[in-house]
Amino acid sequence: MVARSPARAHVRALILLCVSLGSLGKSFAQQPRPIEPANQTTSTTTGGTSTGLFLTLSGRTLRRGEYTFSASWSNFDRDPGDLDINQIPVSFTLGLTNRLELFVTANVFQQVTSRQPFALSGYQFHGVRKAFGGDPFVAFGSPVGGRKTAAAFFPLSGARLGGILPPPGSFFGPALLADRPSFVNEWPFFGPATFLSRELGFDLQRSANGLGDVTVGLKAALTEPSGTFPIALAALLRLPSARHLEALARGRSSGATDVGVILISGQNYLNHRLRLVQNIGYIRFGDPKLSGVKLLDRRDQLLLNAGLEIAPAQW
Repeated sequence: MVARSPARAHVRALILLCVSLGSLGKSFAQQPRPIEPANQTTSTTTGGTSTGLFLTLSGRTLRRGEYTFSASWSNFDRDPGDLDINQIPVSFTLGLTNRLELFVTANVFQQVTSRQPFALSGYQFHGVRKAFGGDPFVAFGSPVGGRKTAAAFFPLSGARLGGILPPPGSFFGPALLADRPSFVNEWPFFGPATFLSRELGFDLQRSANGLGDVTVGLKAALTEPSGTFPIALAALLRLPSARHLEALARGRSSGATDVGVILISGQNYLNHRLRLVQNIGYIRFGDPKLSGVKLLDRRDQLLLNAGLEIAPAQW
């Protein structure tokens, strides 16, 4: 019996969903859609996927042949490690039909800075790994399991629940009372640390930058986009910009592919001068692997977003 990879199964499911959305959009393609008096939609900026308000997708879509292009700057914080993240996402959205649009977003610049590096497992992981020549399987022991479902157990990592990241603390021995790793889900291996020598110890780099992940997806309007209660469905695929441990240490990516679906609803009032938008979605976070061994179990994400758009004057 051949074991099937859960990650590949999720990607196949997403591809089938995208094909379904494409068929749905094509079935509506012949329906005329007049030019609206309002500026019907704009591309999202922060996070930059599809059209909508910042991180919240709207139920409205571009018409066939229309497109948007945007570039923006985003700054936000994450814990643990008191991370400060700067991103420059560049987005392109194209209307394939009157109810189906394709969107692509690339974080062309991404800077990750930690104000509390000793609260992150990544620094200890990379420091110890480099002290043993760079091979994590030498530094943390041969993996046990990790080829089917859960992450492998590494006997020298100190993490009781599995995974290769050690609990945070001092190098070569946790200084904190913890039995599990500490990391940010999007950048679990961030922590650029270099082993200098036994006399000099380790050099910690608090900040690093590079190219971030790329997101592609489709959004299909299930009802008339210009109606009072638009409903849409989006499917997305987030591709890692890097998988090598050195790049992951710099906060480039998680090293794994993520897939997700988002249900979008909205309400339009006062002749489209007042718009409410709600999103509910599920993002399946992929688990990074090395030589076919699952290094870490990442938490999936339940997405709940809402937005409000107000036009103070008549269009």
